[in-house]
Amino acid sequence: MTNTNSPQFNKYKFAELTDKLSPYIDDLSDHQKQIGIETLQDC
Repeated sequence: MTNTNSPQFNKYKFAELTDKLSPYIDDLSDHQKQIGIETLQDC
């Protein structure tokens, strides 16, 4: 069974989400991007 809490899994999912969200993220300020990234990493 895959450990979904492993750093590799999280890194992969984060990269996947970043790719999907990049058109929206580009419109945000750097501060908003940082908050979004921190929120995703906490999940």
